[in-house]
Amino acid sequence: MHPGRSLSRRIASLAILGSLVLAPAATAEGPSQFRAANIPRGAFEHLQLFGASGIQAFAVAPNGGWAVVSGDGRIAMDGTPPGFDAELRTCVQQGHRILNFAFTHAGGWTLFTDRAFRNSNVGVPQGCLQRQEELAEGGKLLAVSYGKDDSWVVTSDRGGVFTNIGPGGDFEGRIRAFVERGPIRAVALAPGGGASVLIDGRRYDAKSLPGECFKAIEEAAAEGFAVDNVTLTPNGGWAVIVSRPRE
Repeated sequence: MHPGRSLSRRIASLAILGSLVLAPAATAEGPSQFRAANIPRGAFEHLQLFGASGIQAFAVAPNGGWAVVSGDGRIAMDGTPPGFDAELRTCVQQGHRILNFAFTHAGGWTLFTDRAFRNSNVGVPQGCLQRQEELAEGGKLLAVSYGKDDSWVVTSDRGGVFTNIGPGGDFEGRIRAFVERGPIRAVALAPGGGASVLIDGRRYDAKSLPGECFKAIEEAAAEGFAVDNVTLTPNGGWAVIVSRPRE
């Protein structure tokens, strides 16, 4: 991997809550590297700028807005929904480590840190809010992603997963097989539907990703990098952010 190289309605709920507390997934630290295609220019430039100090979190909204947080607490964003800017800055100023954030089609947002989880007052599916509360009891929320329409996925460090993606596809089975070996610490759903990926460090489960995006994940895992973040954008763009895992 090289920094900044371009290479991108039947509702059901699924709860997977292991009887045993699973060890938290490995947390990567240090410099980040990335590959990306067709993401907003400002986002690309700030991933390059922040890479040396690590990337804590990155996401692109369905409207093309984006936000990125560096390992040393620098923030850059553009076009994010109301309230997100202030909440993110407050969490960083209070010393939180940002784990993940995501934006909905309805203009809402969700933010997970190592100490708390926050949601916008509007625009987040009620079912997702309820499931966050359930998974947060006795555990830490790790990852969230919003896909087509109101689809969403939330994961925790206890091996818990909730999603409203129904039984029409194979997503439920993929989650069940994947989570048995440990918590899912990164998820990505394509805003237009279809593509998805589950990540736990160097383990991954991907479907219908752009070819170069999948190749970036595959090569990173083969080279011993931890895959920290996969972002899929409305225009078919993508970004894969990796770092060397903590020993």
